[in-house]
Amino acid sequence: MTVTVHSALSEVQASARRLREAVRELVLTAVEDQPRNCQAHLIAMVNDAALQAAAEAEQADAAVSPDAAVSPDAAVSPDQRPGGAASRAVAHCQRHVTLLGAALVRDLAAPEMQNDLTALAAEHGREVGAWVRELSRCIQACQIALWTDVLPALLGYWRELADITNRSCVSGDGR
Repeated sequence: MTVTVHSALSEVQASARRLREAVRELVLTAVEDQPRNCQAHLIAMVNDAALQAAAEAEQADAAVSPDAAVSPDAAVSPDQRPGGAASRAVAHCQRHVTLLGAALVRDLAAPEMQNDLTALAAEHGREVGAWVRELSRCIQACQIALWTDVLPALLGYWRELADITNRSCVSGDGR
């Protein structure tokens, strides 16, 4: 079955939306549902990291969203843009996905952070423990969305584009 650039772009759009939703759930847990009886600096660090991840997720989604135009290519969705404009939108999306992944790994999923959160839960009881468990679940959900949904969709888009470019070059050689 041949994938088209349009369907590959549609998959990137859908996966970027799903990642944005997973990160929104992370923010809801980290910021809105944070424990009320604990004012640790670690919680502020988690809040900041979650908000940074959310900003990157929003930018990634906006870059390829059919409803928004963030590129100089005016108010047409990426799948309606001529030539390389859609590819530039996907590259912009991928840049933000990469930054989001780095923030997750560096600031939230790092073993040191997870150890600190576990220690915080042990020190502050059930409410903090429940929050840490839910936070860890959300971080894992974001990582799963990133690694098993968004990155494969981006790779599929670039592969399809490379295949089309290769076919164009071969047919242009008169073969």
